[in-house]
Amino acid sequence: MAVPLQVIREFGQPDESGWTNQLIFGDNLQAAKTLLDMKRSGELKSADGQPGVRLVYIDPPFASARDFVGGDEERAYQDRVVGAAFLEFLRRRLVMLRELMADDGSIFVHLDSKKGHYVKVLMDEVFGERNFRNEIVWHYYNKMQGNIKRFASNHDVIYWYSKSSTFNFSPLKELREGGSGQATRAEMGQGDAEGGQREGGGRQGGLPRNRRQDCRRCLAYVDAPAR
Repeated sequence: MAVPLQVIREFGQPDESGWTNQLIFGDNLQAAKTLLDMKRSGELKSADGQPGVRLVYIDPPFASARDFVGGDEERAYQDRVVGAAFLEFLRRRLVMLRELMADDGSIFVHLDSKKGHYVKVLMDEVFGERNFRNEIVWHYYNKMQGNIKRFASNHDVIYWYSKSSTFNFSPLKELREGGSGQATRAEMGQGDAEGGQREGGGRQGGLPRNRRQDCRRCLAYVDAPAR
């Protein structure tokens, strides 16, 4: 059963329908039910008037079985739901969010390496494998871990799914100062593995000399000239 939203703060000016962006306090499943009722009654629309929400981003708990604190050691939230209960907890919310989304809506779900692969299968079930768009790797370049007998855990993942085959995407561009070499993946034969120059001015990345004789047909990164 849907319950009234407990609005903590509103942002911006109301649009023609009277809607404003809101910060809501409460159980997110109950809030989603209320928002779904608002979508069905025509109260919740995208900017162009289409029913539903065009963009959803969630950062659920990671099933860490821990308690988290905020500033001044105040309790922030508990992350105690683990195992199959965690997946069912998340599945119910994903189903509700799918119904809340506009037909051309997208959802982004932030997870870590411990639960990401489980939730990927769950999202394939809820949204359809054909609607999987990207696995975005969020790399923490400044997160160093010492004295561990494995590679550092220095990234999270964000899964992007759309509700249907129709969705919005605006390409991103990164500005860089000056020219830079482009890493190109090339298929190499035995002659390339022995260290010769490639056509177009590229050169083979350095394979250790004692490993080159083992390379018959392999993939390597080649430094291409800057354009």
